[in-house]
Amino acid sequence: MARAEHALPHASRAARRGGKGAPTGAPSGAPIAVVLSAFLALAVAGCGAGEGLDGAFGAQDTGVASRPGTSSAGVVNSGTTGVLTVGTGPDTQVYDCPPVTVRTGASTWQVTDKPGGALRYQASISRLARECSIAGGTMLVKVGIEGRVLMGEKGTPGPVRVPIRIAVVQEGPSPKTLTTKFFLVQVDVPADPGHAPFTAVEEQISFPLLKPAEMERHVVYVGFDPQGTEAREKPKPAAKPKPRKPAAQPAGDSTPEVFGPAPQ
Repeated sequence: MARAEHALPHASRAARRGGKGAPTGAPSGAPIAVVLSAFLALAVAGCGAGEGLDGAFGAQDTGVASRPGTSSAGVVNSGTTGVLTVGTGPDTQVYDCPPVTVRTGASTWQVTDKPGGALRYQASISRLARECSIAGGTMLVKVGIEGRVLMGEKGTPGPVRVPIRIAVVQEGPSPKTLTTKFFLVQVDVPADPGHAPFTAVEEQISFPLLKPAEMERHVVYVGFDPQGTEAREKPKPAAKPKPRKPAAQPAGDSTPEVFGPAPQ
């Protein structure tokens, strides 16, 4: 298995995950967790009110952070220093770990007491990290997310479930979403100081391995997705009762030649 990873120490979890399909925490000593741990204090101190956006994750992206550094949303991205090598000799192929960045319009998430009303909570993403490996013709990416939840004037202390989505997109004239994962991160916000950091690690985002030139168009996007919460919590419609089969007609009787509506 080819593998490229960060040289980072393990970080303790700053949040509990909620909801089915929530990501698991990084194991002890996992390289990706160190990036989040090392910058936790920085994120808490420097994470401001964000862009004040309440955008959906599906917003059109206008910039890609293809290298370690700062994305257009002001989020610090941690790159992978190594490369991934597949094959030997003349058949060797070299891959880079796909870049990870915040989806434009999805870097902050706000909850108000009513549409256009006072702020209850605001969440923002401050740091991303990723770690890649290749196995069996598949690219595997572990994604780490660090952010903060701020309590507004109408907020109350307690648990807040933050909606996050990760998506892998093949960029180009007609962008194509290859895979996506939605999950909720539960963050306990105390009355004092009125804000709390959170970290989440999605252990495995996987997608087919293509030729290196094609893989260069792949981008891992992270962002808040309030629509994902609504879709998850929307109750499923009740199943319609199956129509009864008509009783068998006695021998010699005829059935009326009338067509009713098609069975639903």
